[in-house]
Amino acid sequence: MHIWFIMDGNRRWAKSIWMPKFYGHKKWVENLESLLDFLPKYWVKFATVYALSTENMQREESELKDLFKLIETFAKKQKLFEKNQVKFEFIWKLDQFPESTKKALLDLREFTKDFERLNFQVAINYWWKDELVRCFKKLKENWEEISEENIWKYLDNPRYPDPEMIIRTWWKKRMSNFLVWQGAYAEHYYIDKMWPEFKEENFIDALEFLKWAWKNFGK
Repeated sequence: MHIWFIMDGNRRWAKSIWMPKFYGHKKWVENLESLLDFLPKYWVKFATVYALSTENMQREESELKDLFKLIETFAKKQKLFEKNQVKFEFIWKLDQFPESTKKALLDLREFTKDFERLNFQVAINYWWKDELVRCFKKLKENWEEISEENIWKYLDNPRYPDPEMIIRTWWKKRMSNFLVWQGAYAEHYYIDKMWPEFKEENFIDALEFLKWAWKNFGK
């Protein structure tokens, strides 16, 4: 089973309790870590989280600096990944990240490459339209036919299957340019909680929703 998470509402949550943005981002990462502990219990083999969009990279320098630091700290928690046998991967590019953050992410990917219990993918500096443009450029460069099979082959991570469900926190109900091709038949589960408030019991509710969702793929 493959589950996606769009983790919205971190800054709003911090503001609601009269705390700075950084505190919301800190809780965002802490809650991200909790996924590594409970997702494998529910037979989730693949998980993808939308951490930073390309648009997010246009935020104030001070906020981005805090985010890079938090991501780097998260990536250095190799024992957490080892304990849960989580294989870490990321999409798309790290060119705007500090060298120390890049190194931490690349080191984590290498350290976890043989783990198999949970495949955990983080989308950072990611934009689906950009992925699609890059995909078509590769098709053109290789003189390959435009087909569903070939498009899939040139996506950022073709090893990951289509998701069964997309979970989005807070009140917005949209994809926000997140892996639109791959999520064409995913069930959408929206929860009126901000990401720092999302708990394991909320995930169980989402699984119940998925259990009763029936797909016939238009047949």
